[in-house]
Amino acid sequence: MLLLKLKCCGVDSYRDFTGAKKWSDGLSNGGTYVIPRACCEKINNDKTCTNGIVDADNNKNTGCYEKLYDYVVSDAVVIGAAAGVLGFQLLLLILTIVILKTAAAVEPDF
Repeated sequence: MLLLKLKCCGVDSYRDFTGAKKWSDGLSNGGTYVIPRACCEKINNDKTCTNGIVDADNNKNTGCYEKLYDYVVSDAVVIGAAAGVLGFQLLLLILTIVILKTAAAVEPDF
């Protein structure tokens, strides 16, 4: 999952989930998650992450907007270079076809 790789939660933080109608789970005390499971470092059945007490096992204060933007922009250089090479190869292919058609149209002088 990309969000687990980016280590983020919500657009800005875990507080983005507070408006969602259903993200309660039935903790032993009958309460709701303090933070959503999507904010945990690892998705498992352990409730220690979702209680929000230990910050080391969750990404509750790290928003995904900045992380996703950085991820896309960092790959944009690679994507741009690959597109440039592909475009250059396409141009060479078109020029090759034009040269071959022109050469085939010219009759030899025997």
